[in-house]
Formats: sequence, structure tokens, C-alpha cells
Amino acid sequence: LYICLFQSFCPNLPTALLNLIFKIRLHFFCTLFFFFFLMIRRPPRSTLSSSSAASDVYKRQTLHDIWIDGVFAHVAISEMANTVTVRDVQLSNAYGPCSVCIAGGIPPPVGLVSADLNGTRVDIVQMTRITTNNGAAANSSVVWLDIGAGTNTVRLDNVGLINGGTGVRMWTNGLVGSMRPLFLFANDLEIDFPSGNAVELLAGEEVQLSNCYIQGAGSTTIVDRNDSALGVGLLVGSDWNSELMVVNSRFFGHALSAIEVRGGAHSLISINVIGANSNRVAGNVSGVVVRAGVSDFVIQGNHVGDVFKAPLASWPAMLAG
Repeated sequence: LYICLFQSFCPNLPTALLNLIFKIRLHFFCTLFFFFFLMIRRPPRSTLSSSSAASDVYKRQTLHDIWIDGVFAHVAISEMANTVTVRDVQLSNAYGPCSVCIAGGIPPPVGLVSADLNGTRVDIVQMTRITTNNGAAANSSVVWLDIGAGTNTVRLDNVGLINGGTGVRMWTNGLVGSMRPLFLFANDLEIDFPSGNAVELLAGEEVQLSNCYIQGAGSTTIVDRNDSALGVGLLVGSDWNSELMVVNSRFFGHALSAIEVRGGAHSLISINVIGANSNRVAGNVSGVVVRAGVSDFVIQGNHVGDVFKAPLASWPAMLAG
């Protein structure tokens, strides 16, 4: 049709020349359409505008495959809209009050403003395959994982916290207001020989601990803090708001109780091994202590008592044979 119309205006042009003109115009329009499509399509991820790129960085941060030694604080997270992932990291010798400091009142020299003061939150922190350790020269009362009032959710998997002062603490940083940390989910968490309490749940909404190994709270291996109130494996404070679930874990060798519950509701402590506690003064405190005012708690299916098998000589005669 195109060639017929063109011949009606130019009857003296040969057909071969008309075919050539047609192909040239067709290629021109195809090329024009192709470049027009490139101009209007969405730019690729690698060429985002500065504002979009900044937004993506703000939403996702990953710290991995490093060793940090001899600093004031190893990781400080003041404000994050979405997820921070810390994996395959060794943290050694912290000299400040906390090693991993999340949405709390972190003093200089770190110099981060508390999330409680500027109205923002740290949304999700995921920590996987983390190991910590402190020598005698570092802060013997350091809190390895300090979860402040502006924290939404912390997830731990395969984390080992050795020595130091406290393994994990959830609290409001002493700030007055309605904010508090919300959720902690820990699987395969090991805390060994802290000089204070191993886990302190002083303010928060819900904690789930499973397949954990918590031992030696109140240890004097590195330093003797000479504080008779320290040495509980898991301490739930009187201001704890709601739920606690501890299952399939081992609490062993603490200076005071393995678990002490002073507050909260809907606590479940089940299928745990709890033994060799009250090491500071033998028999002075119980393996599990629930204080007055705690409501709606269930303690079932635990082994509380000696952890290791007794020698064969102490077995009853009918079982020895």
C-alpha cells in the first residue's frame, strides 16, 4: 500500500528504488521507537536517583565477615526504618557500657542520640553467627547486647556471648515515657560466665528463648564485682509488661537463681534443664523463683536439680545390677 501511494505521486520512479526508500524509512521509525522506549522506561536499580538510593540504604544495612577488637562500642544503631543484619562477626574487648547498642541512650564518644529522644525507632535487627569475648583489660561489666526503648524486634540465631557483664538486656534506658522495646526472639543463644546477670528483661513486650545455653552468671573468672544482687541466669524485672516463653534450654551453674520472675504475665517455662545453681551460697536460693504479683504463669516439664549423672556406687542396689 505504501509503495502504491508513493507511485501515484512519483510514477516515473522504478519499483526497486521505491523498495529501498521504504526499508530506509522503516528502519528509521523502528530506531526512533526503540530510543523513545528507553527514555520513558523506569531506570534500573543501579542508576537510582540520589533520593531513592538514600532511601534504600536507609532501609537495609548489613555488617558481616569482620572482626572488631578493642573499641568503645562495636556496633551502635541509633535509627533504622527497616532491617539491620549483623552476621559472621567476632566482637572482642569492648571498653564502653555496651558492645551492640540498639536505640538507647548511648553516651559520647559514640555520640548517638537516643531514639527515644527524637521519636524514631530501630525496626528489625537480625544477628546470626556472632561471637563475643572480653579480656581482663576491657570493661568487665559491659552489656553485650543492649536493647533500648526505641527497639521494635531483635532476632538472634547462633550467638555466643562470653564473659563481660551482661549477655542481653532489654530496658528503657532510664527514660520516662511510653516507649519500650518490644520483641526478642532468640534461638541457639549461648551466654557463658558474665560477671552480672546473664539475661535482664527489665522492660518489653515479648521474649521467646529456645535451645539456649545459659551458664555461670555472677562469675568471678575475670573480675569479682562484689555485688550480692548479681548472678541470675534470667532475670525478669517487675516492670516487664507481658509475655515470656523459655523452652528446651539449659540453665546451669549460676551464683543465684537460674530464673527469677518478678513481673509480666503469660510466662511459660517448659522442657528445660535447670541445675547446679545457688553457687554463691549453697542452697540459699531456688532454681526458679516467681515473686508475688506475677500472674498467669506455667512451669512444667522441666528437670530441676542435679545435672550430671550420679556415680554408679550411689545408685540403689537393684538398679546397679
